[in-house]
Amino acid sequence: MDKQNHEPKKDYDPWENYETFAAFTWLKNINEVYEILIDMADDSDVEELANFIRMWIEESIPLLVKGLYRDLLDRAIGKINYMQIAKAYKGEA
Repeated sequence: MDKQNHEPKKDYDPWENYETFAAFTWLKNINEVYEILIDMADDSDVEELANFIRMWIEESIPLLVKGLYRDLLDRAIGKINYMQIAKAYKGEA
């Protein structure tokens, strides 16, 4: 039997992965950030917007997070598809 046919639908469809879904959802729910991203979506191309989102998330990591927790956090953040989030803000998703 083919395992792919029996996997349950993921709650984060159509997002590439949970990390991308979670990042988009949190960014959308932080009013100040959401407004900035909406404005940038009008004035920037997709790549510029994706880079801004990546930079904002990476710079928001508390400096006190170290060791195991930092490794796990870095891995999760590394899985985020910033282009997919940027395209969603630009209405291209």
